[in-house]
Amino acid sequence: MSCRMLFTIALCLFIPWIFLEKPKMDAEAIAGVGAYNNHKLKKEASRGTSNESQHSESVPLVSSSTSEKYIN
Repeated sequence: MSCRMLFTIALCLFIPWIFLEKPKMDAEAIAGVGAYNNHKLKKEASRGTSNESQHSESVPLVSSSTSEKYIN
């Protein structure tokens, strides 16, 4: 087999794999952001109320509207 044929076969196998794995990767990313935010909230809650006056309002990293799909 030539190098060009091997490359074409590899590309034909790789492209569908990307589309099959993308939803899994997106779900892992969303879960990772949720776990990070949960960790930060627990850390801030454990500081107590003494630092509450210095605490600025936190901004969410991911908007929930971007992950929701609306069906008309």
